[in-house]
Amino acid sequence: EKDWLSANGFPVGPYRVAATADEATAAVAALGDVIIKTCQGGYDGRGQARVTHAADAAGAWASLGGVRTVVEQRLDLA
Repeated sequence: EKDWLSANGFPVGPYRVAATADEATAAVAALGDVIIKTCQGGYDGRGQARVTHAADAAGAWASLGGVRTVVEQRLDLA
Protein backbone atom coordinates (compact mmCIF):
# COMPACT_ATOMS: atom_id res chain seq x y z
CA GLU A 1 0.00 0.00 0.00
CA LYS A 2 2.72 2.48 0.96
CA ASP A 3 4.76 1.63 -2.12
CA TRP A 4 1.74 2.36 -4.32
CA LEU A 5 0.96 5.62 -2.52
CA SER A 6 4.55 6.79 -2.79
CA ALA A 7 4.83 5.79 -6.46
CA ASN A 8 1.67 7.77 -7.21
CA GLY A 9 2.81 11.00 -5.59
CA PHE A 10 1.05 10.74 -2.23
CA PRO A 11 3.08 11.93 0.76
CA VAL A 12 4.09 9.15 3.13
CA GLY A 13 6.42 9.16 6.08
CA PRO A 14 9.75 7.34 5.95
CA TYR A 15 9.36 3.56 5.99
CA ARG A 16 11.01 0.31 4.99
CA VAL A 17 9.72 -3.19 4.38
CA ALA A 18 11.28 -5.92 6.54
CA ALA A 19 10.97 -9.61 5.71
CA THR A 20 13.69 -10.72 8.15
CA ALA A 21 14.91 -9.82 11.61
CA ASP A 22 18.08 -8.36 10.08
CA GLU A 23 16.02 -6.12 7.77
CA ALA A 24 13.93 -4.95 10.75
CA THR A 25 17.09 -4.15 12.69
CA ALA A 26 18.54 -2.20 9.77
CA ALA A 27 15.27 -0.30 9.35
CA VAL A 28 15.19 0.74 13.01
CA ALA A 29 18.87 1.74 12.85
CA ALA A 30 18.07 3.98 9.86
CA LEU A 31 14.71 5.38 10.98
CA GLY A 32 14.96 5.59 14.77
CA ASP A 33 11.70 5.59 16.76
CA VAL A 34 9.35 3.36 14.73
CA ILE A 35 6.22 1.26 14.65
CA ILE A 36 6.69 -2.19 13.16
CA LYS A 37 3.42 -3.37 11.60
CA THR A 38 2.45 -6.67 10.06
CA CYS A 39 1.47 -6.35 6.41
CA GLN A 40 -1.71 -8.35 7.01
CA GLY A 41 -4.06 -8.49 9.97
CA GLY A 42 -2.68 -5.51 11.87
CA TYR A 43 -5.06 -2.77 12.95
CA ASP A 44 -6.01 -0.76 16.04
CA GLY A 45 -2.78 -1.71 17.78
CA ARG A 46 -2.94 -5.39 16.79
CA GLY A 47 0.02 -6.70 14.84
CA GLN A 48 2.11 -3.69 15.84
CA ALA A 49 5.13 -3.00 18.03
CA ARG A 50 6.82 0.28 18.92
CA VAL A 51 10.62 0.08 18.83
CA THR A 52 13.03 2.86 19.76
CA HIS A 53 16.36 0.99 19.68
CA ALA A 54 17.79 -1.19 16.93
CA ALA A 55 18.84 -3.76 19.56
CA ASP A 56 15.13 -4.44 20.24
CA ALA A 57 14.05 -4.78 16.61
CA ALA A 58 14.68 -8.51 16.08
CA GLY A 59 12.69 -9.45 19.18
CA ALA A 60 9.81 -7.18 18.22
CA TRP A 61 9.79 -8.55 14.67
CA ALA A 62 9.74 -12.13 15.99
CA SER A 63 6.93 -11.29 18.45
CA LEU A 64 4.79 -10.28 15.46
CA GLY A 65 5.12 -13.75 14.00
CA GLY A 66 8.29 -13.36 11.95
CA VAL A 67 6.30 -12.27 8.92
CA ARG A 68 6.75 -9.49 6.36
CA THR A 69 6.32 -6.13 8.07
CA VAL A 70 6.38 -2.42 7.39
CA VAL A 71 8.68 -0.39 9.62
CA GLU A 72 7.33 3.17 9.83
CA GLN A 73 9.12 6.11 11.38
CA ARG A 74 6.97 7.71 14.10
CA LEU A 75 5.94 11.21 13.13
CA ASP A 76 4.81 14.18 15.16
CA LEU A 77 1.50 15.23 13.63
CA ALA A 78 -0.45 18.36 14.39
